[in-house]
Amino acid sequence: MHDAVEAETNPLTRLHLDGYTTFHLRLPTLVSEASDKLLCVCCFPQSLHERAFVGKHVEPEDLARLLEADRERPLAVYVHGNAESVHSSLAARNFVNRHLNAIYLSFEWQGYGTSISLPPRFDAQSERCRCVLRFLLQREAGVVRNPILLVGYSLGCAVLLDAIKKERIASAARSSSCRAPFGTVLLAPFLSAASLMVSPPVMTDVVTHLFPPMNNADAVLHLRTDVFVVHGTKDKTIPHRHSFRLVQSFRSSAGNMPYRSRLLIFPNATHSDLLVGSNISHLSLHVREFFRKRMREYGMRVETFPRRMSETPTAKATSVLAI
Repeated sequence: MHDAVEAETNPLTRLHLDGYTTFHLRLPTLVSEASDKLLCVCCFPQSLHERAFVGKHVEPEDLARLLEADRERPLAVYVHGNAESVHSSLAARNFVNRHLNAIYLSFEWQGYGTSISLPPRFDAQSERCRCVLRFLLQREAGVVRNPILLVGYSLGCAVLLDAIKKERIASAARSSSCRAPFGTVLLAPFLSAASLMVSPPVMTDVVTHLFPPMNNADAVLHLRTDVFVVHGTKDKTIPHRHSFRLVQSFRSSAGNMPYRSRLLIFPNATHSDLLVGSNISHLSLHVREFFRKRMREYGMRVETFPRRMSETPTAKATSVLAI
């Protein structure tokens, strides 16, 4: 193990990575332009025994051994949005660690944060996400055995869905020798790059110039996990009608397959506050209740994914719409 400062040379980055355990995964040569190393961060609930790893840079094998010691605890892979980086997604880390009592794992995008010297490209982000998924869900048994939850935010939803599609990930394939996630959470997703042409110019520029191939409307048809979609009616960046149509498409494509979906609408939420204030409490309640059944079906110990003692399934804001 080494200090996290050895992982990245930028001294400002060190300040943001103090609370994380960092590690590198090796990227395929064809998609790495300047480096074959992918920076990943992992953060554990405070009650766990990872304190010796906090602020340290470890090898993937060391992280796998640490996860093995608490393999019944869910691990959430967070794919951040355009306005975030791997070391600034504090709201998502709070959501996963404190509200879901789960392990948080994320990775740096090309052209963002510590990789800002490289041009941002959709295929590069998708390949980075696939690299993480292959590490966690590889077909050989005994590497990482924690139950996996996949979480995407805004542009991160497109990266995540594209990686899921290309890796052909399906929760029905779970077995002792084949890893798979138990669910997917999409926060403020959009249908496609073309569908955002009527959105604010700043979002249109980002999508059309940096990520032209994105098509969530197609990718969601290949989604083979339970899916939980969240949006706010005051979202002026990506209108909430996108989530309605994505859920409708998913339900039509799922047919008789054993995959469930839920759409959660916050009437007063904007694009950036789904994981802040009272929204995060209501969201975490719905997420835990929705995936609890799936975890029981997988034979997982659901006590590691608990509801808070003061909460019940009916203790939700009357203004929140769950479909």
